[in-house]
Amino acid sequence: MLIWRVLGGPTAWVPYLLFLVFGSQPLWNTAMNAQFGGLLLGAVGIVVYLIYRQRLVAAGAVAVLLLLKPHIFAPVVFGTWSRRTVRLIVAFVVVALLLLLASVVAQPAWPQGWLAEVRGNRLALASQSTSVWTVASWLPGGPVWALVIIALLTAAAVDLARRQPLSAVEAVAILACLTLVIVPYSGSHDQMLLVPAWAVVLRRSLANGHRATLASLPLIVLVLPWALYAIRDISGGHELPSALMPLIAALMLVLTLYRAVR
Repeated sequence: MLIWRVLGGPTAWVPYLLFLVFGSQPLWNTAMNAQFGGLLLGAVGIVVYLIYRQRLVAAGAVAVLLLLKPHIFAPVVFGTWSRRTVRLIVAFVVVALLLLLASVVAQPAWPQGWLAEVRGNRLALASQSTSVWTVASWLPGGPVWALVIIALLTAAAVDLARRQPLSAVEAVAILACLTLVIVPYSGSHDQMLLVPAWAVVLRRSLANGHRATLASLPLIVLVLPWALYAIRDISGGHELPSALMPLIAALMLVLTLYRAVR
């Protein structure tokens, strides 16, 4: 709701957006597996709304919540840095260091345990992630294709930022898509972070009267993720087919923003 408000979306389309979010497979998976996706999406919404209201110190403090899943906090931090919001970065760093200090005092050995988990079990689970590395593993050449896709999407994002000033939501949407494409350890529940991208596509499509995109969004946001999740059994019960969704979201978002530039 906060993301939609920052985008200036029409109130009449709120039920449509809520339908896309609450009917989504990532939300269901987040709830069923007690994951952080919904909480992180809420934090992103609060942060971009506070940026919109120019309450940058508060936005930086709230952004610390994204450290609950360290590999996705970067979108807000770097997205806001591109807007030269130094006060936000300072607030984020100060609050993060205070929490780090408190956590070490409470449990001095946790950093070693965390590093051991990352280098061990988490590294092994990366082969079952929903990132571009999984998609590339299906193709001849493997990791080479992952690097090519990442390079192309990154170049497109940089070019978009060069062509026009991106809003906080648009910057976060692009970087969230790129993060979920690149990070080698993720699940479909992390794809709650694609909601800013879907919201931007919806808002731009409404503004420009792109009826075909509006009609296709339920198929892409709702039907396709459920279908990919349903066929996971062919990949040994893992969510590997869901790795296509961050790529699809990134492509739709980039094309939508390029169309807006033109």
